[in-house]
Amino acid sequence: MTDLRESLDDGVLTLTLARPRRLNALNPALVGELGTALERARRPAVRVVAILGEGSSFCSGADVDESLGLPELGAAEAFLSALASVLRAIHVLPKPVIAGVQGHAAGGGAEIALEADLRIAARDAQLWFPDVGIGSTPASTWQLVRAVGKSRATRMVMLRERLGATEMAELGLVHEVVAPEALPGAVAALARRLCEEAGPLSLGFAKQGIDLATTADRETDLRHNVAAMLACHLSDEQRAAVERWRT
Repeated sequence: MTDLRESLDDGVLTLTLARPRRLNALNPALVGELGTALERARRPAVRVVAILGEGSSFCSGADVDESLGLPELGAAEAFLSALASVLRAIHVLPKPVIAGVQGHAAGGGAEIALEADLRIAARDAQLWFPDVGIGSTPASTWQLVRAVGKSRATRMVMLRERLGATEMAELGLVHEVVAPEALPGAVAALARRLCEEAGPLSLGFAKQGIDLATTADRETDLRHNVAAMLACHLSDEQRAAVERWRT
C-alpha cells in the first residue's frame, strides 16, 4: 500500500497524504513518495498541484515512532534532508501549489502548508509547532516568520501557540474557510479557477516574482519583472490571451 494517493485531472495534480490512522504523520516512506510526486509535477500536463490530507487532519508532523530518537544518526539525517527537499520542491515548483488544511497541520505538516502558495482551511484547522515539547525543533521556520512576523513566530515555536482557521483568515494566511466536508471541493474549485483564468507561463513568473519581492532589492526586482514580462510578451500564451480580450 502507498502512503500517498496521486491523481491528475484536467491539469490539476492532487496529492493526498494517506496515513489517516496516524493523522498523516510524516515517515520516510511518505516523505520519499511526496518528493518523487513533486518531481513528476514538473511535467507540462500539470498546471496546478493540490495537497490534501485524508481523514480528520492534514498532517500531524513527523511520525514520532519512525523519525525521532532514532539510534542511527544517518537515518535521522536522511529523513530530515528528504523533508527539506520536499519543502524546497514546493517552493521552487514553477506552478501554483494549494494546500487544503483540516484538523492538525503541525510541525512538518505546518511547514508543508505554509510552503504552498495558497491555502484553504476547514473550520477545525489548527496550525502549530509542537516540536520543542517533544525534544526537537522545527525543520524550517522560514515561511512562518514571513507569514506572521518574528514576534508571533517566536511565540508559536517556543510556546506552541496555535492558529485556528479564523485567525489564519484574519492574518491572510488562507484564501477561504469552509466546513470540513466542503474542503476537497473548495480546493478543486480554486485549482480549476487557476487553470481557467491564467496560463502556466504567467503563473510561473508570478510565483517567482512574489517570492523575489520578499528578499530582493528594488533594482533586482525590477530587472526580473521586466525580463519575465518580455518572456511572456513573446509567448503564444500571451497572444492567445490578447485575442480573447479583443473578441
